[in-house]
Amino acid sequence: MKFNRYIFIVFFASLTLFGSTASAHPSNNNAFITTSSGNKIGVGSPTTQKVSPFIILSKETIKEKKDARIRQSITVLPSTSSTVVEIPFSFYNDEYLVLYKEDSGKQYNAGHIFNKKNESIGLFFISTEKAQNKLKVTTNVKNKNILELKIETNKLLDPVTIDIEISSPDITTYFSKNQWITRGKLDSVSMIPSPYLLTSANYEISTLKRLDAWNKLVDLHKYDEKWSNISGLQNQFDCHFDFAKTKGEWNLEPARKNVGYFSTIMASCNPSTK
Repeated sequence: MKFNRYIFIVFFASLTLFGSTASAHPSNNNAFITTSSGNKIGVGSPTTQKVSPFIILSKETIKEKKDARIRQSITVLPSTSSTVVEIPFSFYNDEYLVLYKEDSGKQYNAGHIFNKKNESIGLFFISTEKAQNKLKVTTNVKNKNILELKIETNKLLDPVTIDIEISSPDITTYFSKNQWITRGKLDSVSMIPSPYLLTSANYEISTLKRLDAWNKLVDLHKYDEKWSNISGLQNQFDCHFDFAKTKGEWNLEPARKNVGYFSTIMASCNPSTK
């Protein structure tokens, strides 16, 4: 059989459900996760613009203790054509999807799910690491609730897989410990980062996790009397994430001066207090 006219896509949509906060809904082929703030998010199965007999959908449920995640995978068979895959979301309280964009204008194949207060309540990632640069995926958001993936092949000789993950992490997803301690004479937020925070398939996913973890940390502590010097704390946080991942504990101390990110790096993430 020749694969030179169409992209044939085989869908293996695996729904990874953590704890009791995720469930599949057989009547509409959706899977659901519920965020820590109570927002219900439905994620439908991937579909293509062209009907193809080479589409197979299977589902598997795996239960673990923490977090709520939905995982899907798309297997692309060899072809010289391009196609568009759509993944519909069901929202019930004015939530919406936004792709992350750097200040430089570069747009990621990853982004946030926001609630109607414009607060991040979830993340989505599209990973093509297994494709080894043999295909190009461009992601867009359609009508604020549909992920649209344009897939283009480049000398594809063997089937490759695109991985998609939708999750709703909270502060305990990112840190197994997060509390105020006194270190020497300094008040310190002491944290133990989780493998979920420290392990990512690519730079885009790593960046989104770092940003989301920091925002969750701010939301948790922003009313604490000890919480101050936020820019300095963020520099310490980013320094630990970028250069001190292997440290068992991260300690962020408001008393340390805000000297900027690069000077914080030169101070081994611990600028002087004087």
